[in-house]
Amino acid sequence: MRKNKEWFSILIWMWLTILIILSAYVILAYMMPFMKSVRGIENTSWAYYQAYSWVEEGLYYTKWRADLRSETGSTILPWESKWVTYQTYSSGKTIPQEWYGNSEYNRDFNIISQTEPIQLQVGKNYITDWDNFRFIFQIPGDLRNWNLSGGTGAIVNWMLSSDVDTLIATGSYLSAQDINIITPASQWKIAEKDWVTLWWITKNFRTFYQESCVLEGCILKMSVVNSLKLENTTELPYLEYKIDFSWGPDVPDRYTRIESYGKAYDFQKKLNVRVPQQTINQAFDFTVFQ
Repeated sequence: MRKNKEWFSILIWMWLTILIILSAYVILAYMMPFMKSVRGIENTSWAYYQAYSWVEEGLYYTKWRADLRSETGSTILPWESKWVTYQTYSSGKTIPQEWYGNSEYNRDFNIISQTEPIQLQVGKNYITDWDNFRFIFQIPGDLRNWNLSGGTGAIVNWMLSSDVDTLIATGSYLSAQDINIITPASQWKIAEKDWVTLWWITKNFRTFYQESCVLEGCILKMSVVNSLKLENTTELPYLEYKIDFSWGPDVPDRYTRIESYGKAYDFQKKLNVRVPQQTINQAFDFTVFQ
């Protein structure tokens, strides 16, 4: 009599099926964290590259805008749980804007040094009230208790350049003595300072600006032209400066700030870029003080 063994085959397949399911569960238990990490890397990369692409958009905008004081921002929501946005900040009532300076000691101040001058686009009648355009220069950090050495010798030279002429400081440059006495209560003003043009014509700053910079572009440049040493012989890497024009209209900042954000699900990337204004070759400083 032939025995029926099909039940035995079914039992074997049931055990094999259970074994395969358990093996798959173990494999998935190892794979899932890795898959989540890969998804996180993908979302992080998406957020970064999208934020970077909008930095490029901001750079393109700042290059071709007609007014250096104009600002813009854009937001796009192309996919659910993903978005990108950017904003440019180009003007204000002080240079630098509050909390956005590049000094390591005081974020309300920018750096001026032999390698990093002040260069501002002030033409096209951007500045309408030079009487209230005031400068503060100071020694950074705790060293402010000391004075700069150098007496009445030139420390900071300045020039105002139009397309056809340049007004260059003669005896009106900023000396160590000037910097030592500058305080917020006695800020230094530039409007009535006498300079000399490239044609050896003496003019004050206000007159040159009204003649050459109301309709055309002009650059105001201020450069450190001598070493920065304190009376205790300590050498300084830079001075700090702030420009205050709170009583006038907004003027172009030294840098245009571009802030760009990219977000993908739980991952967000923020990029900050500082775009300086047009510059003048620094070799010109040494031509003046050769």
